[in-house]
Amino acid sequence: MDPSIKHHIYEMVSQGVKSLTDMKTQLSEFITSKFGTSLPDASNRRQWPADCDIINHMQAALAKQVKLANNAISIRCREKTFITV
Repeated sequence: MDPSIKHHIYEMVSQGVKSLTDMKTQLSEFITSKFGTSLPDASNRRQWPADCDIINHMQAALAKQVKLANNAISIRCREKTFITV
């Protein structure tokens, strides 16, 4: 998968896109704006990822968000502990 498409999936997940249908619409618009009139062939999975690839990257993006949120909570808890001790 093209790195810019992967990045776009992560961005869209962070903005709240959670369904495959919505993500495919967003990716279609992104790819069309990126390539203009010279669109790559629809069988090119680097530019037009399969549903399973999109889902996998959406899940990875969600997992990354959860991990970042847990780290932020952990940091806040440690800061609170240092302040109250």
